[in-house]
Amino acid sequence: MLRLVAWERLTAAEAAVVLGCSRATFTMRLMRARRRLRAQLDGSVPTRGRRHGSRRRCRMGGDEDEGS
Repeated sequence: MLRLVAWERLTAAEAAVVLGCSRATFTMRLMRARRRLRAQLDGSVPTRGRRHGSRRRCRMGGDEDEGS
């Protein structure tokens, strides 16, 4: 997620197409990935856990929403 927008310079709509999910889904996952990165950089723990099964809408496997 973070890599697509920060390194590859894709818009949310373009990145959503790459991942095969909706723009809204991508935007939410990007927000969560940024939150997790910020928490790790600050040395704190995120306030909320990840919802299980939320990656099913994207066709790619792996941990694409884990900041890569």
